[in-house]
Amino acid sequence: MSLSELTYNQDFGNRVSSLVIDRYNKLPKTGKPNVNEYQWTLISGICLEEEDGRLSVVALATGTKCLGVNSYSVRGDVLHDSHAEVLTRRAWLRYLYSQMNLTLSGQPSRIFDQINDTGSVSSNSTTCSTHAAKLTSSEPADSTSKSGNRLKFRLKPGIKFHFYTSHTPCGDASIFPRKIKQKCLEKLQNQSKRLKLEKSMVKKTKDSDHSERVKDNLESTLVQSHQSENIDGSLFTSEHDCEVPAKKRKSNSEVPSKKFKPAASEVGLKDFLAKALVEHARTPGSEETEEVETSSDEDETQNEEMGKLVEDFHRTGAKNLPEASHQDPRGVGGPPYQHTGVVRTKPGRGDPTYSVSCSDKIAKWSVVGWEGGLISSLLLSPIQMSTIIVGGGVPFSHQALQRALHSRVANCILTPTPTLLHAQVEFPAGRRNMKRVMRSSDGQ
Repeated sequence: MSLSELTYNQDFGNRVSSLVIDRYNKLPKTGKPNVNEYQWTLISGICLEEEDGRLSVVALATGTKCLGVNSYSVRGDVLHDSHAEVLTRRAWLRYLYSQMNLTLSGQPSRIFDQINDTGSVSSNSTTCSTHAAKLTSSEPADSTSKSGNRLKFRLKPGIKFHFYTSHTPCGDASIFPRKIKQKCLEKLQNQSKRLKLEKSMVKKTKDSDHSERVKDNLESTLVQSHQSENIDGSLFTSEHDCEVPAKKRKSNSEVPSKKFKPAASEVGLKDFLAKALVEHARTPGSEETEEVETSSDEDETQNEEMGKLVEDFHRTGAKNLPEASHQDPRGVGGPPYQHTGVVRTKPGRGDPTYSVSCSDKIAKWSVVGWEGGLISSLLLSPIQMSTIIVGGGVPFSHQALQRALHSRVANCILTPTPTLLHAQVEFPAGRRNMKRVMRSSDGQ
């Protein structure tokens, strides 16, 4: 067992998680989710560990959004990716720049020493002031002293950074097995079969306008009935959505249904679809469909069957790259569910994005350095995180996180590799906690 594995355990992960959440709680309310309106968010943060073991938060951010390609600007003046992990890294880069400026200005930095190409620490205040002016102006600093020595930065002894996120990163890290109630799994599989069959029937109709209306209605109904989150916050189904609610729940996150009343001439198509669905439900291997279609009253009498657990998979809303040779199979049930170890774009509905998933970005940073290309030209060596910590109260798989962030880049990842931890501390403003608050208030 490595030294980091002995030092960094779940208790350490809890410390880092608590520090980030406490710092978040001390921030003004502006921009935070409104708990009274059942709003939620995701948070990430980076903590600095000094040589004496002291921990402090140096960067944090919240966010769940990502721009689609139609919102991109040719001027490059909009932020494409606003997921919490990405914004946190941006805030951390700003912290690195500020610490470099302190050093270049002749002031002490908490994390950096400035050295020349001979390996000695530079203490030339005149040179430092000159480069500080360059770094803060539009003129690029070349970090070269008057004597010809190229000045660089290195982390002080004992300086380490720890990355925390309140949720499993979207993409590959969010794909792993889980146990699910059999009744729920059957419902999900049946809904997928119905949607697929009905779409195929719609495509065969000659009336294209009618086809689009029917398809939109089917899609919106499916989303409204089974709206929930994937591990990464994208829409999908969950076990709770298959349970019969005590009463209708209303929140800002609900997707409004599209009301669609067929004309008299369209009744024939509806009858045809209904007949086709009945025939499909009786095909070999789909006997469970009739059980799925039972009414709410009948569902309440089947608690024993609902309690039976079967294998399923947590899924990510992140999409395969369009040009990828392996594409995920469509539908809800049946292996291989989703391919693992592949690069994906951010999850989302509607306008697609070019931004890759947080799993892919974190894996890349662990290979080339978390500081990025610009700052790397000023450093003696790249900066690696010492730990990557996922918060409590969310689905988590150490094996999936290891695969997504370490194993698939094992031949080129920076060493020592970050220790992967799962903390017990839960982010109060997270989605799952907010759903518990909603269910509790509905039950009162």
